[in-house]
Amino acid sequence: AYVTGIAYLKLNEVALVFAPNRRVVALPDDLASQVTRVPRTTAAGTPGELLVVHRRDGSATAPWVIFLHGNAANVTTGGNVSRYRQLLDLGAHVVAPEYPGYGRLDGAPSEAGAVAAARDAWAWLRATGVAPDRIVIYG
Repeated sequence: AYVTGIAYLKLNEVALVFAPNRRVVALPDDLASQVTRVPRTTAAGTPGELLVVHRRDGSATAPWVIFLHGNAANVTTGGNVSRYRQLLDLGAHVVAPEYPGYGRLDGAPSEAGAVAAARDAWAWLRATGVAPDRIVIYG
């Protein structure tokens, strides 16, 4: 029974751990004007996309939050949109990477894909000149 249980868990690991949300919701008009979608290819070679939400004042010195959404969500899920607003109200810009297999992205969900998406968001911010001491990871 023990071996059967381990075999079941191993064979169904991805389905038990990941519950990708593929339903993309249109962002509210007032927030959509602050959003840029940045298509990416991660260092792991998987397709990626960053949802970049800028503060209205465009502050060049404001902190950035890398927002890593939870399971059963994606970058357009209502709860995440509410958090983007909260982070903007706190004075930060937001970059939210989408994971392979979630939202509009093809691919299979996996831990490696989620990690690659998070690392890609960090690399993108650094490449655009954001100093590490101005980046916060949330999620």
